[in-house]
Amino acid sequence: MNNNEAQNVPAVKPNVEFINDIISYVGSGKFLLPKFQRKFVWDKKDIISFFDSIYKGYPIGSVLLWDGGGKDINFSDTIGGAKIDITSENLNQQKYYIVDGQQRISTLFCCLSDHAGITDKRWDYYFDLIREVFYSEVGTEKKKGAYLDVRAIKKTTSFIKEVNRIIEQTGDEYLVEKAEILADKIRKYKIAVIYLEGGSLSEIVEIFTRLNFYGKNIKPQDLVYALTYNEEENNRANNFILEVQSCFVKNGYPDYNNDFCLQVIKSAIGFEMYDKDWLKLVNKLKDIEKTESHTLDKILISLNLTLDFIREELMIFKLKMIPYVTQFFMIFHYIHNIESHKNKNNKLVVDLFYFIALFSLGKGSPSSMESLINFFKNGAKEPLPALLSNNLKHTPEFDVPSKFSAGSASAKIISLMIYNHISNTLGVDKDILRDCIVYPPENVSHEKYLSQRLGQKRFVKFNSSSFSNIFELDSLLYDVISENNDKEITEGIVEEKENNIRLLYKNFSSEVIESLQEYYYLDIL
Repeated sequence: MNNNEAQNVPAVKPNVEFINDIISYVGSGKFLLPKFQRKFVWDKKDIISFFDSIYKGYPIGSVLLWDGGGKDINFSDTIGGAKIDITSENLNQQKYYIVDGQQRISTLFCCLSDHAGITDKRWDYYFDLIREVFYSEVGTEKKKGAYLDVRAIKKTTSFIKEVNRIIEQTGDEYLVEKAEILADKIRKYKIAVIYLEGGSLSEIVEIFTRLNFYGKNIKPQDLVYALTYNEEENNRANNFILEVQSCFVKNGYPDYNNDFCLQVIKSAIGFEMYDKDWLKLVNKLKDIEKTESHTLDKILISLNLTLDFIREELMIFKLKMIPYVTQFFMIFHYIHNIESHKNKNNKLVVDLFYFIALFSLGKGSPSSMESLINFFKNGAKEPLPALLSNNLKHTPEFDVPSKFSAGSASAKIISLMIYNHISNTLGVDKDILRDCIVYPPENVSHEKYLSQRLGQKRFVKFNSSSFSNIFELDSLLYDVISENNDKEITEGIVEEKENNIRLLYKNFSSEVIESLQEYYYLDIL
C-alpha cells in the first residue's frame, strides 16, 4: 500500500456515549442523518423491544458514525419526522453522519427528547411501573397513576414533575423508587460508538458490510443506494432504483420486493442475475448515467411493457403467481431486445412461458438460467438451447401432482392454465375475470380430509347470475358443495372437479408442446 492509499483509509476511533449525550448531539446537529439513508422502518414492537433491552441491560449493538472524509454530505433536516433547526454555527462544529444506527438513534431522540419539533404521538411511550413493561400510545385513563411517561426521564425538572404526579395519584412511594430505577438505567446506559474519520463513502460502506450490527446486515438495496449517492439533487443513477420500484406500483404490482428490483436492474444493464458484485453494478450505473442516460429510460419502457404483458397475456395479477422468477427476466429481455415491439410474437412467448414452467426449467443452475435468458434476448429464435430442445423433442403426458400446495410452481401453473381456459375458451372478458380470480385458491368445503385435494380448491368466484351458463357448460367451475352435503356427496363432487382439471391440464400441456414443436420444426422422437 502506498502513502496515498494509506491516507484514504478511514481512522477508526471507538468510544462509548451515554444516551443523554447522543440525544443532545442529534439536537445540536453534531450527529446528522445523511440523505442516502433509508427511511425509518421500526414499528411499535421494535421500539418496545429496544427500550426493554436497555431496561434489562442487554446489549443493543454498536453505532457507526463517519466524519464525511473532509466533505460536506447532503443531510436531512429531520429525524424520525421531527424537524431539527441546524444553524450555520452548528454546522461549523465537528459533525458526524450516521452510517449505521439510524433506527436506534432516531428512537432515542424522538422518544426521550423534549425537542419542540417532536409533535407526533407515535413517539409517545410509557412504562408501567407495576408490571415493568413498556407501552405505546396508551389511552387517557392509563396516563394516570402507575404509567410513567418515558419522555420525562431525560430532563430532571420534567422527571420531578412526573414523580410528584405519581405520588399524588397513587400514594405509593414504592412506585417512585421504581421510576428512579428506570431513569437511572436509561441515563447511565452506555452505547458503543465507532467514529470513522477520513476515507470515501465506498470505503465506509465496505466497512459497514463486513460488520453485523444489532443482528442485521446492510441490505443490497441500501448498499447500492449509498454507493450511487452524490451531492447532486438530480442524481439519476441513485433515483433509478426508486423509478423501477415506482414502475411496479403504478402497474398494479405493489408486491415487489427490493431485491427483485435490483435483480431487474442488474440483468437489464448486462450483469447475470446472480452477480453480487455491488460495487461493479454501481460503477456501471454511473457510467450509463454519464454516457448513455437514455438507456435507463429504455429499461423503464421495457419494464412497463413487460408488466403489461404478464397482466394481459398471462393474467398474472401478482408477482408471486409467476411459477419461477427467472421467467419474468426471460419475458423482460425478449421485450427489451426485439427491434420493434410491433414484431412481438405474443403467442410464442406465452407458449414458451408455459412450457418452461411445465418442465420445471425455471429452477436450474445459474448458467442454464442465463442460457435461457440469452435465448430470449435473441428474440427466442433458433438455435434452441439444449435445455429447451431436449425436452421439446419428447411428448410426455403431464399429470397434476397428487397433493395441491398453493405456493408450489405446479399449483401456479394450474391456476394460470384455468384462467387462460376461462378467458380464451369460455370467452369471459379478461377485465371481468380479473375481479373474479381467487389467488391463492381457497377451499370450497370445510372438510379437513379434503384440504389438499385439487377439486377442493376454488380458483374463480363469479358473483353475477349472468355467468350461470358457464357453470352449466363447464363443470370445472361447478362449486355446489354446501354444508348440507354428506361426506360421500362432497367427496364425489371434489373428485369430479379434480378429474376435469386433470384432463384440462393434460390437453393444455399437449397443445403448448405441439404449438412449439410446429413453430421450431422439430423432429419428434
